[in-house]
Amino acid sequence: MGDEWDADAFGIFRAWLAGALRWTDFFAAHNEHRIALTRIADLVLLIAHDRWNLWWEMSLGAALYAGCAVALFQLFVRVLAPSARAGWLLGLAVLFAATVGWQNALWGFQTHVYFASILTIIAISGMLGGIALTPRWWIGWSAALLALFSDGSGGFAAIAILAIGLLDLFAAPGARHTRGFALGLIAGIVVVGVVLRVDVADHAPLKARNFAQFYVVFARSLGWPLIDSTWSWFVVQAPVLWLAFDVARRRVRPDRIERCALALAIVVVLHAAAIAYGRGAGMIQVRLLSRYQDPFLLGAAANLFILLRYGAAHRMGRIAALGWTGIMLVGLMSITIDDFSLRLPDKLLENQANLAMVREYLDRPDPTIFGRDPFLRGPHPTASSITRVLDHPQLRRILPGELLGEPVKQPWFVQHARLIAVGSALPFLAALFALARSRDWGQADNVRPSEARSLRTDPPAIR
Repeated sequence: MGDEWDADAFGIFRAWLAGALRWTDFFAAHNEHRIALTRIADLVLLIAHDRWNLWWEMSLGAALYAGCAVALFQLFVRVLAPSARAGWLLGLAVLFAATVGWQNALWGFQTHVYFASILTIIAISGMLGGIALTPRWWIGWSAALLALFSDGSGGFAAIAILAIGLLDLFAAPGARHTRGFALGLIAGIVVVGVVLRVDVADHAPLKARNFAQFYVVFARSLGWPLIDSTWSWFVVQAPVLWLAFDVARRRVRPDRIERCALALAIVVVLHAAAIAYGRGAGMIQVRLLSRYQDPFLLGAAANLFILLRYGAAHRMGRIAALGWTGIMLVGLMSITIDDFSLRLPDKLLENQANLAMVREYLDRPDPTIFGRDPFLRGPHPTASSITRVLDHPQLRRILPGELLGEPVKQPWFVQHARLIAVGSALPFLAALFALARSRDWGQADNVRPSEARSLRTDPPAIR
């Protein structure tokens, strides 16, 4: 627990219990974000369980995370050659099984990160993968608008879609009035995002003070999962860089699926730039924090898709794909080993110490308890954020059972998580085998890269 002491408990739950909650409370700024979707979801879970239930919050995050993987799989699988589809499924499984975002996974309050990612995928798929102003396009537009209220990076989807749409507008004649109107609607989301932007004065010391600080964090972020290197970004992002160069060299319009891949890459670049600018001074000497890493899965997936779709069609393509995959696996293994050997054990000890502090305060109210050990940061950097929640009679009644030392009933799927994980391995392997053997599923959507330039039949994304 951390920021939810302020954003959830004192900001939303207290007003709800007192009958004074206003709809505007959901949209109030939280640091640089407007996390309305997380606040709404957490309040719904509170009402459903009559208790602040952290296990259900984490379960919601896990469901959204899995939804991102499924959405990415569905977005790109039909344009892949049948022989590449098994690699696509296996690649996504490896990426999303990594521990890179463990802070978000173990922190129920962090669902806004997952809301931003899944809404970004839906927005890009809907608006760049469909015809303007059709139902599918409007679903994408609605997702882009909702993403503004997930977290601070939620507005990057609209910016990426607008950039691709503008290039497409000037590259292809015809139906410019309709396409221009659609771009105007997307630009409207970007304007709303700028208006809603929050600048936190207390975070000014964390911002990059010069280009050198900015570049170090920016390059490490783009080089994810090789987050200790300032040059590996060129290798990690090589597939999407090649696709952009190839499109520019041939002077042809990218097809629908290429536009989606390029848009995901733009989102990742914007996310890396935001981290470098907003936290450049604070992370110049440390690794990229786990809670910032989940969005980079979208860029890794886009690069993997490009390799699988075009690798076999170019000389040395398979070797390049194997080399890129090996580099990514090395980075993921490095992060995973570091997490299991250092980060997660430290987190366990920190949680146990923080839990002991809260229980001691409930037995003997003394604010100095939370600052007694200078090596422990406590459940929240500011002790008053904790004590005002623990001292509130109505909020104390709904505190998670873990804080009160009560027996906690976990959701059934958490209790049987190991059994479910083992049981799901068999259908996963069956799906992997079926995709590897498939030769005709979605064949109409499978156009080889060499043919795609001359036999392009898909409608423009904005028309």
